[in-house]
Amino acid sequence: MDKQKENKRAQMESEFDVKDIIVIDNGADSVKIGISGEDHPRKIVDIDAMRDMYVYVLDQLLQVNEISSCNILIIDSPLNSKEYKKQIADILFDDMKVNSVLFQNSSTLSLFSTGETTGLVIESGHSQTTCIPVFEGFPILHAFQHTNLAGQKITEILKEVKYIYYFFFLINTYIIKELNKASSITVTDAIYKSIKETMCNVARDYHIDLNNDNISLEEKSYELPDGNILDITNTMKYKPPEILFNPSIIGDNSMSINQMIMDTLGRCDNEFQEELLRNVVLCGGSSLFKGFLQRIEKELISQVPSHIQRKDINFIQNSHRRYSAWIGGSMLGSLSTFQSLAITKNEYEENSEQKLTIINKKVF
Repeated sequence: MDKQKENKRAQMESEFDVKDIIVIDNGADSVKIGISGEDHPRKIVDIDAMRDMYVYVLDQLLQVNEISSCNILIIDSPLNSKEYKKQIADILFDDMKVNSVLFQNSSTLSLFSTGETTGLVIESGHSQTTCIPVFEGFPILHAFQHTNLAGQKITEILKEVKYIYYFFFLINTYIIKELNKASSITVTDAIYKSIKETMCNVARDYHIDLNNDNISLEEKSYELPDGNILDITNTMKYKPPEILFNPSIIGDNSMSINQMIMDTLGRCDNEFQEELLRNVVLCGGSSLFKGFLQRIEKELISQVPSHIQRKDINFIQNSHRRYSAWIGGSMLGSLSTFQSLAITKNEYEENSEQKLTIINKKVF
């Protein structure tokens, strides 16, 4: 982050009026929770039943004394229906009696975490990869694009790669040893997830990297918890994340990340395109792959319209990008304007016949 952006973020932070706003990011793989003003979520928990999860979060994890005084920020996806939001609001207001709730778009918050309010946000998480333009804090939903090719599918492809079959015996041997500690499914998934996160890379040129023999022993060796060493082939290393950039290799006709970017830009005016590309934010757990930024940059620069200066395209890939949306929520929850944006319990109860309308008006 350059000096100008650091100053802009510092200016935002200087306006914070810290209150106990509880920030909850309902991810597909995990839930990130904590208090506004904090740099990282306090707890990351697996999703179970929504109502039970909220009770557990407030009562056990955060040890809130008076739930009725709680103000909640729910980090939301544009793919979630209004009815889904109403169900969450009903749980929080009717069952738990919280004071106020604000639903906020995850991409907007990811952008906000960088100190910007206008930009193009590419978020690749567990179950979805999304591309959405944001203007002055408001998502431009008519230009929104998404695909189900993301972290979960990448793990599935890693499991399916034929070169991985030869070490099933090693994995199963380890599972047998661990049966008294955890289920076989948990152990297997944990191993595959670890292989994915530590060994898989995004290729700069897929076919060239796939045939590259100059890979160090360290880069192609994965140690299982029991000490056995797995030899990671180039196919295992590069094919799983390649589906984000070339879905056709698995017979999928979804748009690639760069196709989504170009489609999104094409739905925006030319002048707005230039402004968006000054802040291209890469975030979500799947953006952590080595080579992710370089591949997007390489393809985008070769595809953008001629009226856009290549030197004006700026990518933002912060170290906290796995939790960008939560951190942006933490910052927003610390602003003195939070209560003016949120739905209050009184407002929700007084308009029982118009709950969906209220939610629709106050979802950003």
